[in-house]
Amino acid sequence: MANEFKPTVGSPISVAKAKEQIEKFKKERKKDTDSVFFGRNVIEGILADTRAAGISMMFCRKYDDKQKKDIDDIILVGRMEDGTLLWTEQDQVSITNTSGPIDNSIPCPPGC
Repeated sequence: MANEFKPTVGSPISVAKAKEQIEKFKKERKKDTDSVFFGRNVIEGILADTRAAGISMMFCRKYDDKQKKDIDDIILVGRMEDGTLLWTEQDQVSITNTSGPIDNSIPCPPGC
């Protein structure tokens, strides 16, 4: 069913299946970014908001100063069971707003 943003969404797969799917992406897409890393504190901060059923990982393109080019990346945003994204429309970044949007991951490459 569409829009089922439940805390139980997702399930384990085998390591072999994961590696197969990752390699397929690398082969077919030939993009610069293979993965991104976010720290535990950021993830726990999003999930600490009791309204969050989970985390949506929004694909994005942005300029990377280190690589001097646009790269693929991910922005994290908490999401409620009804599909509502847990972010506020504001111009200023708030340290207390840990539900998202969260950026500044370590992209791989070059961070791996």
